[in-house]
Amino acid sequence: MEKACRMARKTCVTVSSNACWNNKDKSSLALNSRWFDACGNIYHTADRGRSYAFIGVYAQEPPAFIYAKAGSSINSVSPSTQTVGVHRTFWINAQCLKSHNMLFKNVIVKDSFDDIRSALNSGAIDVGFLSEKEAGGNKKLGSVIRCASTGPAYMIRKDMVNEMQWFDRAVKRLIRTRDFKRMCQDADNKYGM
Repeated sequence: MEKACRMARKTCVTVSSNACWNNKDKSSLALNSRWFDACGNIYHTADRGRSYAFIGVYAQEPPAFIYAKAGSSINSVSPSTQTVGVHRTFWINAQCLKSHNMLFKNVIVKDSFDDIRSALNSGAIDVGFLSEKEAGGNKKLGSVIRCASTGPAYMIRKDMVNEMQWFDRAVKRLIRTRDFKRMCQDADNKYGM
């Protein structure tokens, strides 16, 4: 964000906040209260798109699949008979599965992908809903499940779309630079993104 702002010759301040999205009430306190102009690294899901606009998409959505434990006898997705583990707050969640008419017998909500993998490996769940990068060598079942209409982007209030076009253009310019490719590689090395 800071590099895009510099490219546009704007002064921006970035802060880390958990007020950008609340899954429970499907809203952004930070945007609604006008604390921030944008929230970064947010995926455009149906819930978010009803109330907010998205600009500056800077990556593709990682593919997500249903996974069984490596070496297990489970070879297909059977929602009516299986227990699935899902992430509590990530965009790859129970709401996404419902939107694809995948109504599992039981849904176990976990706080992290590590917790989902642990539950899968211990047999506490039959299958896990994970992004390809979070699968940890487990067995992929079925086809890709798309949960977002874009990859990570900046979520803004809908009344800010015209005012924030400078930022959208700056992000698009930044994406074409070598510096952006290096930043992505650094993030991939550090976080496995």
